[in-house]
Parts: sequence; structure tokens; C-alpha cells
Amino acid sequence: MLLNRSFNDAAIYQCPLFEYGIQNRPKRMYYVRFYDMVMLDIDQTISPEMKKECMQLYPRNSTWAVHTTTNGFHLYLVSHIFPYHSDAAIAYLHRWNMCDEWYQANATFHGFKVRVSKKFTGENLTHPVQFWGDTDNISPIQMQKVQILSVLRHHHQHCDDPFPFVCPKTFFFTTFFDNILKTDPRQDEAVTTQLNAIKNHPQKPAGLSVHRFILQRTVDVDPGLVQIAQILSMRRPQWLILDTDRYYVAQDMFTCTVYACFRDLLMIDIDEKVDLNNVYLPSGSIWAVHATRKGYHLFAVHQTFDHTSTDTHLLMTAMGCDQGYIEYVKLRGWSVRLNRKQEESYPIYRDISFIGNGEKNQSLVQLCSKIIGWSTQNESAISTMP
Repeated sequence: MLLNRSFNDAAIYQCPLFEYGIQNRPKRMYYVRFYDMVMLDIDQTISPEMKKECMQLYPRNSTWAVHTTTNGFHLYLVSHIFPYHSDAAIAYLHRWNMCDEWYQANATFHGFKVRVSKKFTGENLTHPVQFWGDTDNISPIQMQKVQILSVLRHHHQHCDDPFPFVCPKTFFFTTFFDNILKTDPRQDEAVTTQLNAIKNHPQKPAGLSVHRFILQRTVDVDPGLVQIAQILSMRRPQWLILDTDRYYVAQDMFTCTVYACFRDLLMIDIDEKVDLNNVYLPSGSIWAVHATRKGYHLFAVHQTFDHTSTDTHLLMTAMGCDQGYIEYVKLRGWSVRLNRKQEESYPIYRDISFIGNGEKNQSLVQLCSKIIGWSTQNESAISTMP
């Protein structure tokens, strides 16, 4: 279970700094999850000896925000920013054997999750925050997260309703949130029954997840179940970097994949080195072309398209687009990976050429230019996508 994100968690609000949500089982509670602020959960009473041991174990420039809990205390690393899956974060998390082992295991795979609502009547959530270490080393971004944590604790000290964050509903990440993250399809008993039947299918290899097996199309299943499998394959923590009404940029926190996703910039994903002179191009169209490791990405720069439209999907098919990619487009829009895989050179987007005889829409050309710019900014993050 520790290798899979808890689907008992329902995100209420997500932003680049944190995720705020509600855990429904085994006990209902509100939580905050940080993906790059190391937290240690110590289930012993705080003491001067504890502080001395902590400061001896970690580098001199490490500064911690300390919050007293019912059973002990929480330590938040406020001097450094380490993604939870990084070697540095894991080293900090596991260096002190006083840290709760179950918490260590979950944080290593899911991020640093902390409860912000009361476990029992009368619990005090609003103990003042102390600091261990040199406060001159505190990162302003990490301090902002500590302040958010304090605000949420004060809210839930007196209220069991969600904190009234204002979500930018007009922005495009809402599409991903509503279609993919908001509801777990497995809460439907009929869906669970279908998935369990496929789980025991004689052709499914041991160790392969049910949704991956479905997406391999080894066996015929209902198209609705294929879409559910696609949703399950995307239900992973997302680090939202940039969000607008036309596109968002995010990082998949499980695979380290940095990507952009567009509402109306149509992309054709061709997974083989075909002769582009033989690719069907609608009359009056013009396409920005980028050569990939296996084939080509073609971006429509003459007009915008609706990613939910059947006509759009038929055009993508006529142009030889990968069928699996089309299915994902229906759910989320046109997604473009921005960082390289281990075997790829950097950056993966270098330049573009154009084919077709249509007139360019400069706003769409500018979006293609942004892709090149974003790609050159993500040298260090290597995607582990297959």
C-alpha cells in the first residue's frame, strides 16, 4: 500500500506551495501536503536534549520550525527546499531514528502530509511555533508555508468546515482537477467489481497494475473501462507551476515529468519517422514541426481547436496521430513533455520548422516558442516515464 498514493485523500485546493484536502478513511480529517518542505514527525516529548541531538545530526545551516503536537512535535525544514523524492529529502527524513517509521515510509512516496484538524475534542492545534537554528537561513518560501499551516490550524481549531480558499475556476488546470483528481472512479462499486475481475485475468502478468494491463489492450474491455484506466494512470500528485486560461505547466511528482498542457493548441503525436510529405494536411492549414526521438510533433498554428470535439479527434486520426494520445487528449487537452528522459539529449525541444500553406496565428506560434523556452529551463529534472 505504501507504494501507491492514498486515494482516501480528496484535494480541496492545490497550488504551487501545497495541497489542502480531506482524508476520508480510516478517520475523517483535513490535511496539508507539502512536496518540498521536509517534515519530521517525532512522537516523544520535546526537550533540550532532543534539540541538541537534532542540531548535531543535521548540517549547521539547517533551520527548523518546531510545532508541538499531542504526542510530541513536528519539525519543518525551513532553510532548504528539497522535493520529497530527492536524495537529499530522503536523507534528511531518515537520518534521525526518532522520526516515526510509518511517517517516514509514507512521506518518501507521497510527500510530507500533516493533519490540520482536531483528532479529538479539546485538542489544541495552535501551539506557537519555535525555531531551531539560525533564523537568517530561513527561506521566505518555506516560511510562507509555515504561515499557511498556522492559518489552517487556527481555522480548524474552531471550525470543521473547509477553509474557504478561492480557486481560479477559469484556469485550465481545473480541467485536469475535475476530470482526473476530483473523484476516484473506484468509489463506484460496479467499477470496482469490473476491475477486480480483470485483476485475476489469466493473461495479466504478475506485478502489472490492472489499469496498465487494460491500457495495453491485450484483452477486449468496455470502452468506458478503458477511460477509467486512463484516469487511474493519471491520478498522481501534480506540482502546479503555472496556470492560465489556455494552458498550465506542471510536474508529475511520481515520474518527475515536467509538462505543459494546452486547451486549444492542437498537437499531432506521430510515433514513427514518416515522410511528412505523405501526411494529410487540411487545406489552408499550417503546422509547426518538431522532430522527436521516435517521430514528430505537429502543432496547428493556423487556428485553435476544441480538445473535446469529435471532429478534432477525427482530424487527429486522419493525420496519423497516436490513438492512445488522442484518448488522453479527450480528458485533459494536449499535453507536451518538457524534460528529457534518461537516454535523451537536452533540451528535447530545440527549434521548429513549418509545413502547410495556411496563414499563421501569431498567438499560437508564440505558444510553440514558449514550449522551446520551457524545455531549456528543465535540464536537471529527468523524467522516469517509460
